[in-house]
This record gives sequence, structure tokens and C-alpha cells, in this order.
Amino acid sequence: MTTGLPGGEPAGALSDVTVLDLTHFLAGPYCSMLLADLGANVIRIEETGEGDSTRHVPPGYVHGETPYTLTVARNKRGMTLNLKMEAGRGIFHRMVEKADVVLDNFRPGVTERLGVHYDALQAINPRIICCSLTAYGHTGPSRHKPGYEHVIQAVGGSMSVTGDPGGPPVKSGLSFIDYSTGVFGAFAVAAALNARRLTGRGQWIDISLFDVQISMLAYHVSNYFCLGVIPGPEPGSSHPYFVPFQRFKTADGYMIVVAVTDRFFKSLCQVLGMPDMEEDARFVGADNRFAHRKELIPRIQEALLTRPTAEWVQVLEAAGIPAGPVNDVAQALADPQVAARRMVVTVDHPVCGPVKIAGNPIKMTGTPAERFRPAPLLGQHTDEVLAEMLGYTKEQVEAARSAGIV
Repeated sequence: MTTGLPGGEPAGALSDVTVLDLTHFLAGPYCSMLLADLGANVIRIEETGEGDSTRHVPPGYVHGETPYTLTVARNKRGMTLNLKMEAGRGIFHRMVEKADVVLDNFRPGVTERLGVHYDALQAINPRIICCSLTAYGHTGPSRHKPGYEHVIQAVGGSMSVTGDPGGPPVKSGLSFIDYSTGVFGAFAVAAALNARRLTGRGQWIDISLFDVQISMLAYHVSNYFCLGVIPGPEPGSSHPYFVPFQRFKTADGYMIVVAVTDRFFKSLCQVLGMPDMEEDARFVGADNRFAHRKELIPRIQEALLTRPTAEWVQVLEAAGIPAGPVNDVAQALADPQVAARRMVVTVDHPVCGPVKIAGNPIKMTGTPAERFRPAPLLGQHTDEVLAEMLGYTKEQVEAARSAGIV
């Protein structure tokens, strides 16, 4: 295992891995961000001129940089390269000789047109691992369709189980399919790196947002095929099968209460001062609570309206019942647990100055080093990367820049 990086910086778990990152928007950059957070040498390759379109996302900018880019481009080095030019592809192919992973999220056919598809790259470096993240994958009748998060949420079924019964379909407040696809991508890359250790050869990974969405339907899929149940949205943010497991209104806001086991439910009845509810045969056992949820939930709701959220959370947690306030983002970030787990960190950006961003949720004991480098400016490390990987002189870099190659 590598014990350190140049300059004495402690090494991360993936510090001996070099990733060439051709991705844009969210799923791909989030995937490479996770790899970079774990120490991989991620080189973000953007188009010459304007760069990644996420550098121009409204509604606001911080000294010309978007908060979007400041987050998902952290811990990466950035360069520009024109892959539409033969000379640009030549530079990229030479970089592939020394790289371990190539990430892309182009639509099927684009990597072939650019000459950066797996067949071409593995001929240059048989150990290369290519990971392609697309809307629908590289096979099947939908492979050439364009698709973004909202489209996949709709087509893949998650909108149909979000919102309130009788209302219109509702998208998730988070781009959870993009993020999850990024996580699956990083996981697959780590698996492929281990497979390469065993076989000596790389491989191509094909991951789609649509597949990830179908995978995350999980028990909904089993319930549909086994029981013939087509799931729909549940009232009040409730769980489709466990009761009580949902949002409740309090005297001053909202909270979530999860009391699905008999032990939790008995404790809830005691906290609410409702021993009769605990003894009611209709509510004894998970099956009965599910069958009589329409009688049970209003009684709990009536009780919880009598006190503010903070008071209820305190007494419920003291009784060992899973519960919590429905926080907005500012309230969530102010939770002491965020600071204790270092889930907000500050990076010193060369233009924006100190910038706070979300931290790394992966905490490791064997390779505990966490580094947080600021997102690169467009093409910030072009000279450095070309000199380091290909031995370019300053004059060679300037000649390539004058020709529009970098």
C-alpha cells in the first residue's frame, strides 16, 4: 500500500489509482468525486473554451464559479483537451497508457466517434478500466434515448410512489438517481480494480440511471410480482407496510415517528399517555396495526399536536423511540452531529476564498486521511498534468494551447 503522496501528504485508500474523468453534469462527476475523496488521482478533462456546462448553472455564482462545480469537482485536478482534434485524442491516448480508469457519461456512440471507447483504449492499455454512465445503458431498445434524472424518475416508477394519494406524481427533492448511479459507479470501479489485481486485465463497466432506478425499487418489485400489488404514494409520508412510520404534525412543525416493533409501539403509547391504545387488540402486532392504520394514526396525530416538536423529540428519544424533527437544510447542517462527523468542511479556493462544502461520509480506520482540495478552475492543471504524465515542456504546452488542442 502506498504510504504517502508527493510532498508528504498522507495517502488515501485509492492513492495509487489514476482516473481520467470525461464526465459532466452530476452522476459522473459525483462518481469521480467519491473516488477522489478516497485519494485517487482524478484528472477532470473538460472541453476547451467553455468547459463543463455545470460551470454555467443558475441561479448564482461565487466569483464566477458555480456552487455546483465547487462541490462535485473537489479533490480533482482540472485540464482542458479538445478530443475532437486528432492531436487531442493522441494526447489522451498517451495519458491512457499511464492511467487506471477512464470515466465517461456520453450517450452511446459518442465515445466511438471520439475514439475513446473501451475497445480502442484497451488496445492501448489492456489494464485500463472504463466506466460508462448513461441514461439507459449501451444495450436495449432505449439505449439511444436522451435522459436526465427527472425523466428517469418518471419512466422508472419512483414518481408514482412519491407525493400524496390522489395528487399528481412528484419528483424527489434530491437527484437521488444521479447520486446513486455515481455511488454504483464508484463501487463498480473499486470491484474492477480488485478483479484486475486477480486477472491482470481491465474491463468495461456499463451502468445506467434507468437500471439503478429499477434496482432501487427493491421490495416494490417483489411485492408486485409476488402479490400483484402496484404501489402508489402513501399519505403523510408514511411507509407502505409499517405503522406507525411517518410524518406527524406537532404544535409548531412536523416530526417523524417510527415505532414499528411491538416494543417501540408500547413505549410510544406510554409516552403519549394512552395505555388503552397499547392494550387495544386492533393494534397488537404489526399486522393488526397495518390493518387498522386508519383508526390508529388519527389518535397518535391528535396527541402529538399538543406539544412542540423539540419537546416530543426529547421525550421520544429518551424512551428509545426513533424520532426526529423535519428539518430544513439550514437546520440539518446546524445539527451538532454534522460537526462531530466532519460532514461540512472548508476548502480554500483560489478565487472564491474559504468555501464550505459537504464532507466525505466514508470513515476508514486503516486509511483515515481525508483531504479536501478545492475544485479546479477551468484548465488550472493542464500544464502540470501534461508535464507530469507525458513529460511536456512549457513550450510544448504553449504550442498545443495555441493550436486549440488544450
